[in-house]
Amino acid sequence: MQSFAEQLPYGLMSLALVIVGAVYIRSIEVMQRVFACLPGPRLIRPALGAALAGFAGLGLYMLTDHNEQAQAVLSTGYGLLQTAVESPVETTTTLLSVAMIKILTTC
Repeated sequence: MQSFAEQLPYGLMSLALVIVGAVYIRSIEVMQRVFACLPGPRLIRPALGAALAGFAGLGLYMLTDHNEQAQAVLSTGYGLLQTAVESPVETTTTLLSVAMIKILTTC
């Protein structure tokens, strides 16, 4: 890094990641409270969460015109990251969609 102009995008990216991290932590807290208020046996809650994660993956798959990379929301997502590194223009929308849904499914 030779100048301030090179460091500015990294600074902006770090601010954006701080905001995303705060939203991620807050969403976990909110989901814990929501699931704690659900009626019924406690053993049903993990199954309900898994079903919701599956529906989120299926919905994202359908919304992206059957793009198999959208299913990365149900796994680690390393394949999608590799594709994004190889061709960033084609996968930017899918990558952002998977990131947002992944936050919800992790909760």
